[in-house]
Amino acid sequence: TTTTTTTKRPTPHRASRPSSVVIMDGTGVGVNARLRRMPMSQELRIVLQDVFDVINFLEGDVDVLAPSIRRRLAASHKQVNRVIASDTLPDHVQVPLQTLATRLDTAHLSIGEKPSIKQVKELHRSLGDAYEAVVATVRSDRQMEELGTNLHSLRPNNFARNVFHVCNAATGVLAYEFFIGYEAAVGILLCVMACYVGMDLARRFWPEAQRALFDKIFYIVTRPRERYIIPAATWYCLGMLTVVALCEQTEAQIAVLVLGVGDPMATLVGKRFGKHKVFRQKSLEGCLAFVGVSFFVVSSFLTLRREYEPSHTLALSLVAAFAGSLAETFSGDMLDDNLTIPVTVAIAIYAHKSFVQ
Repeated sequence: TTTTTTTKRPTPHRASRPSSVVIMDGTGVGVNARLRRMPMSQELRIVLQDVFDVINFLEGDVDVLAPSIRRRLAASHKQVNRVIASDTLPDHVQVPLQTLATRLDTAHLSIGEKPSIKQVKELHRSLGDAYEAVVATVRSDRQMEELGTNLHSLRPNNFARNVFHVCNAATGVLAYEFFIGYEAAVGILLCVMACYVGMDLARRFWPEAQRALFDKIFYIVTRPRERYIIPAATWYCLGMLTVVALCEQTEAQIAVLVLGVGDPMATLVGKRFGKHKVFRQKSLEGCLAFVGVSFFVVSSFLTLRREYEPSHTLALSLVAAFAGSLAETFSGDMLDDNLTIPVTVAIAIYAHKSFVQ
């Protein structure tokens, strides 16, 4: 009798991907997100959302954050490295992602148990720049267009930026009211616009100009994402130029006032008290703050000018405030609200006047 023995060949070892990954939400609580069968683009979105939450987390009270900063940085670094190790992303996305991973690792290793406010701010800016580089790269890739629309840009608290925003609007409105006429206003705005466009072109072709503009001159009023897109100041100037050139003086002044006071107030209140989201990262509290402050400022301005009856003043102020709030809420990251707010307000005022007449 012959006995045949069949030997089972060993299965070659294959590196398996972890079945789950711990993602930290905005409150610092771990959420078990199973990613084994997820497409890499979806996994990248979740990991970048985690990094986004960690960077926003750094804006809180330093004394409260201190015990968990290192833990959250380490967790984010681990997840970014995991996406890089999968080696399924295009090379042009891998490069900024590796930079983000390096900065997360450096931050995790260098941060102390009791970091200073200055150290946390520097950390926030460094990580913000690296994160926005990844977001800008993803959005520039047509094959990752859907992922890019689901990523959020950082909007850190910046008191100096808000003051700059308000002062520009107030200066423009007062100058147009007391010192300059239509031709001079348009001419000045055209010159300022040309300067902004020239600086934007310079920084795209010369890295030295980029570093000088964003790291030395305008660093105090810029956001991280503006390194990779047209800066908000350019859109702000274009919005003012559009309404001044195409609208009557009062309509243009109202549009600029709404832009100048409503937008920063919505940001301040929304970041501090926003609990009820209405669209993406925009909150109901921020929208109400926008409407309230804009209504007060515009109605006060029109009352001082004594151009309209009280009832018309109130109606016009309300229309402008609501129109500006809608534009600010739904503009998103792809369409800058510094352009959409004044243009929308001007259109709403024109429509209201046409309806009343």
